[in-house]
Amino acid sequence: LHKYGYNMMLCNTSGKKEIEREYLDTLERNLFDGMIIGAAFLPDAYYEKIQKPILSLDRIIKGIPLVTSDHAAGGKIAAEKLIEKGCKRVLSLIDPNAKTVASSSSGKDFIKTMEENGASVVREEFEWTDVIHYPRSIQRTREILRNHPDIDGIMANDLCASSFIKAAAEQGLRVPEDIKIIAYDGTYITDFNYRTIASVKQDVALIAKEVVQMLIKLINKQPLEKTEVYVPVCYKEGDTI
Repeated sequence: LHKYGYNMMLCNTSGKKEIEREYLDTLERNLFDGMIIGAAFLPDAYYEKIQKPILSLDRIIKGIPLVTSDHAAGGKIAAEKLIEKGCKRVLSLIDPNAKTVASSSSGKDFIKTMEENGASVVREEFEWTDVIHYPRSIQRTREILRNHPDIDGIMANDLCASSFIKAAAEQGLRVPEDIKIIAYDGTYITDFNYRTIASVKQDVALIAKEVVQMLIKLINKQPLEKTEVYVPVCYKEGDTI
């Protein structure tokens, strides 16, 4: 954005609707030229009536342009890698609050591909608030492994994948011999452990580029070639599968 002469203000709503509403009101009063939504908690109807330059990074909102990773392809890639390694009973984590975000399609296509290839899928809820709170995250991963001692593969976001590696070691499970773990996101977190976590990697740099180009067009009232952009993902090698 700076290259185009714009400054950026990073705003955190802490999941509170009243704070989110304040930021949107600021946009409506022309104090911001445009807005990029990373997470949204207000109803879609609130966004649909806004007549200002605005786009979403992940949440699907009718009438709002979307830039996101090709999560459907990402889920399929993760499943194919675990299938190649012989996994027959795998774990998929589901955030019950993420039904309207594009990233939820990774889990759907992961499950679909696994089941089409004869594998069974264990579904466990794992809320984002637990993901980012390490004590709760490690406690939850320990519980899941104790409750499902027969799973042989896991797809989880980077933070949870790291927690599962620790929990598996505590319970005497060898990675990847006894249980295979593939992360989804492919951030620096996958290189933080004593080993590199295999992962489906999002192209953050390309996402940022697409977002900025689209927002600049919206600000300048230029037509968009398309209102939904899906950025390709790729597989990043690791030693956990």
